Amino acid sequence: MAIERCPTHDIPYNPDNPRGCPACAREREGDADQADLMRQLARSTRATTRPDLPPEEVPSPSAGRPTAGGWPITTPPRKPETEPTTIDRLLLLAQRRKLLTAGTAATVFLVVMLLVATGPEFLPQPTPPPLEDPSALRPLALGVNVPVTNAFSVLGAQPPRAVADQPGVQRHAYGARLTVDAINGVVYALRIHVASVQWRGLHVSMPEDNARGALSLLGGIEQLELPSGGPPNDIDGYAAYRSVDDVPRRVIGVAVRPPNGCFDVQVTIQPQLEGILADGPRRYAVIGRAGTEPVWVVTAIAVVSRAMRGPGTPAPSC
Repeated sequence: MAIERCPTHDIPYNPDNPRGCPACAREREGDADQADLMRQLARSTRATTRPDLPPEEVPSPSAGRPTAGGWPITTPPRKPETEPTTIDRLLLLAQRRKLLTAGTAATVFLVVMLLVATGPEFLPQPTPPPLEDPSALRPLALGVNVPVTNAFSVLGAQPPRAVADQPGVQRHAYGARLTVDAINGVVYALRIHVASVQWRGLHVSMPEDNARGALSLLGGIEQLELPSGGPPNDIDGYAAYRSVDDVPRRVIGVAVRPPNGCFDVQVTIQPQLEGILADGPRRYAVIGRAGTEPVWVVTAIAVVSRAMRGPGTPAPSC
């Protein structure tokens, strides 16, 4: 389609249109305002038209853009960037403070739980274990100065073992807490640390008063060792010692002589251990609650011959 330009108004128009130039047509119709508007339109058209191209070759504004259904696709408008207001800053600060407060509370809670979990923990472990059924005691009908075969008939045969610090002594062990020492085939000593065996009314874990009553039937009671060890430490409300070796002990005994026999009886008495107090890697021996009197019980019984020479008897007494 050919396009002509009006020589008066310099407006491109279609020559096939009977009206001709739109501006000229408006002037002929007496509409001067519309003619002036058409002249302004012409000037605008000349400003956006490339001068080196004829009017028919001037690209349209939508040329080169992708279209969908024949309509040009325009770029979506971008949200204008605005500076945050004072209210926006306050709201953001409030949110951050809420997060900070919640995080601080959670941290404090976790620290408290960690301190509680890692605090001292009491583990009940009575030592020696208390006797719950007296009928379970097994009487030990055995003494010293008798052939070791008597021990085999009562307790069973056990092979002898040498004792490093007691030359000439052969030890027959019936567990770790009951041993029979023999010299030249004769029983020299009995050592009892187990609570299930009773010897002449004495047994491990019995209270001190009962032990003194049983010893009085054998002879006069003597104080062989004075109490050792200092007062316990108050650890988290418990009376405790740093180790079992620090727990106080005292030894009482009886010297039995003819015609009743020729041996010594030694009884070790210590506070009853209630359990272990675990404080991290440390372990403490607990004898009860702080401020309470401990219960003294028998923890070991030893019967030693005085009729033969041995590690504890340099010279026979009878």
